[in-house]
Amino acid sequence: MLNGEVCLYPCHDTLQVADYSKYNMASFDEEKKKLSREKNYPRDLENAYQIGQRLVREIGE
Repeated sequence: MLNGEVCLYPCHDTLQVADYSKYNMASFDEEKKKLSREKNYPRDLENAYQIGQRLVREIGE
């Protein structure tokens, strides 16, 4: 069960918190992160789903 293939799917430039104004996070550009999420999140979600489907198939074999 633990001898299967390792699969990594890195996600970068993600939102750490919902409201950056509540935290001292001046080194992060909130608008840039929001734009990145709008652009990349749907694709990342679909890719993670596909990885999960593949893992389920492999476990069943």
